[in-house]
Amino acid sequence: MGIGTVVVANGIWPKEEIWKPLVEKADMLIALDGAGDRIQADLVLGDMDSISQIPNEKYMHLPEQDDTDLAKALKRFDVNHIFGVGGGRLDHQIGAFFALIESKSNAIIHFDEWCGVRIPKSGRKIRINQGSIVSLFAFGKVEGIYTSGLAYGFDNQILEPGTRGIHNEAISDEVFVKCENDGLIMLWSIESEDAPK
Repeated sequence: MGIGTVVVANGIWPKEEIWKPLVEKADMLIALDGAGDRIQADLVLGDMDSISQIPNEKYMHLPEQDDTDLAKALKRFDVNHIFGVGGGRLDHQIGAFFALIESKSNAIIHFDEWCGVRIPKSGRKIRINQGSIVSLFAFGKVEGIYTSGLAYGFDNQILEPGTRGIHNEAISDEVFVKCENDGLIMLWSIESEDAPK
């Protein structure tokens, strides 16, 4: 049994020790547009504006421009992991987090030294190294935030867009976060050995 669906974007990929286990353990591998030139995927998806040649099979041409290719994938598939959204265009990097929120995706975005995830109303438990930096970002007003495993906990508090949730610290090997409404993103620092197993 694998780790579910992995989406590969065409930005800067994290270190091989992070992306390679994701690819090897994927039940389904989806390349977004130009990433199809860089990796053998089960499916290439997107508006096909950056791939050098549209594959003869196993592609989903979605020319509409109302969503990014990542948002298109998240709205059509139950995605578990994402990589390749780092570097390159800043608007696409920021847009990746909005795509998680608007699609209500539970996928984890992997970077070289960080991971990021949307926090659903039901909450999310993350295995983490004690001492890791943890930041919470509100994309809109988020109410009823509760956390455990953090140095500076939240207990039924409100977080609005700003810097208040930046640079907390994990005091446990497990962090739990929940909230009453959508719009909360959690980022945490990782070491290379924290790469997905």
